[in-house]
Amino acid sequence: HAAPRAFEALKLAGSAYMVWLGLRQWRAAWRGGAPVALRHGGRALFREGLLVALSNPKSIVFSCALFAQFTGQGGVGPVLFLQLAGTFAACTVLAHVSYVALAVRSRALLSAALATRVLPAVSGTFFMVLGAGMLAVRPVLAGP
Repeated sequence: HAAPRAFEALKLAGSAYMVWLGLRQWRAAWRGGAPVALRHGGRALFREGLLVALSNPKSIVFSCALFAQFTGQGGVGPVLFLQLAGTFAACTVLAHVSYVALAVRSRALLSAALATRVLPAVSGTFFMVLGAGMLAVRPVLAGP
């Protein structure tokens, strides 16, 4: 079966990526440099976020599963699909605007010297533990 091998490859790649993100956060914590947003321009951050979102197999599977709940076996017309996609996009934008509003209000606290070292170290540790934990995940095979 190719599916278990593909799952294993995705799992290893995802785990390695999480550990890499964690190590990157740790380096930033010990260097105490400028936050990522100040070192890179907004376009670079947007491009990186878009690349992560579009290449994330979980988000693709989630979107397919979500839309399948509303479209049924008979398929869906373009109008209904656009309504579903628009609703999903509006909810996503609302969530992200809420994150931005929270970050703006927390800016003074988050830019304190302690926060520029402690938060990256904590999040880096979290990413590395999550990456290691991904190695323990086993696929659930459906059917006999």
